[in-house]
Amino acid sequence: MRAPSAATARRPELAAELAQLGDPSLTAARVLAQHRGRWLVSDGGDSPPRLVAARGRMRAASERTPTTGDWVALDADGVIAAVLERRGTVVRRAAGAPVVSQVLAANVELVLVVEPLPEPNERRCERIVSLAAAGGVAAALVLTKADLDPGGGASAPAMARGLGLAHGIAVSVHDESSIAPLAALLEPGTTSVLLGPSGAGKSTIGFALAALASSAAELSVFDVGLRALAGGVAGCLAGWALAVAVWRQLALAELNALAARLLAAAPAPPAMDGESGRAGG
Repeated sequence: MRAPSAATARRPELAAELAQLGDPSLTAARVLAQHRGRWLVSDGGDSPPRLVAARGRMRAASERTPTTGDWVALDADGVIAAVLERRGTVVRRAAGAPVVSQVLAANVELVLVVEPLPEPNERRCERIVSLAAAGGVAAALVLTKADLDPGGGASAPAMARGLGLAHGIAVSVHDESSIAPLAALLEPGTTSVLLGPSGAGKSTIGFALAALASSAAELSVFDVGLRALAGGVAGCLAGWALAVAVWRQLALAELNALAARLLAAAPAPPAMDGESGRAGG
């Protein structure tokens, strides 16, 4: 059995978890994305990420299906044989269904709640913070487009305190110094996801962080991009898809709740005459 060396600092018991499965041929890998019955995984080594299948029982609805962020055990044939313990999840619950839910990401350490200035939606942020808390994931507030609001630097910490968060940061891509505090929250080896509405600047934040990393490493942004691609940056695309899926679910839940309130407030329709099809009276 083999655990990727890059993982041991964040999950030192990974080898022990594999040993408990009782198959010495198993190796550990991280799921970066899912593609129609196949999973893109990386073992953290020099080899590029690859698409693998899962054993039949792993694909059953009643079993723990692999999802983005999972640590999994691969058998000698390179097939997913087991999903290891999940720590920190982002879960989507179907609107109106008390039980049905879907784990969208696992082993997440931080949710970045992204909201644009100058008029951030606090209620929307509360829903995302609740989503993170339900999965045991810490959250931090990121207010983007700070160049549009001179008071954004002060409003971010205040709004974060109102949400019960320790960190609230206002950033602007036009001010590189505002990106550094955000980068400081992203510890090496951890997994973070950005959740927020379309147009909030999630992709822009990602590019800004990549530019900051390239400067610190004295590499060109292009070189950093190639290195990241070789190391499995497909996980970033999976994170983007996750953000879209979670945001869509939050929006659908809000629309369904509004529809339910409107239906409850609407007057009952008049009784119809069965023969004429006209309202009786």
